[in-house]
Amino acid sequence: MAEKENSLDLLGVMDEKTRATLSMMITDSGLNREEVAERLGGLVGQAVTKDTINAYTAITRLNYKFPFCWAAPFELVTGSMALTELHAQARGVPVLSDITALNDELGRINSLLNLLQNQKRVILAMVGGDHGLV
Repeated sequence: MAEKENSLDLLGVMDEKTRATLSMMITDSGLNREEVAERLGGLVGQAVTKDTINAYTAITRLNYKFPFCWAAPFELVTGSMALTELHAQARGVPVLSDITALNDELGRINSLLNLLQNQKRVILAMVGGDHGLV
């Protein structure tokens, strides 16, 4: 029974956080709700109105749940990754953006270069000079 209660608590918290996140994304995008609705409708292939957006963001409209399949289009419209980050946070996993991933890869390459340079120094010391290996 406790597991079911915990699940319901998580659902309630995620619902509140989703509504707040959607509102924040709209505000931060610089678009008004009509613009968001129109652009979102174009991406999801169905009519989306300002009233629909208001229902998904209003804490008093609990019978309206934001469809998960709209998360990526909503992020595209608003220029935000906030829903991805919210989902990852709930799951306890990190989100790596393209820039973060590229910086991580550069760090890995630099570590390999340092390792190879150290190995080269050791080998040169063993053979007693550079012997054209520099």
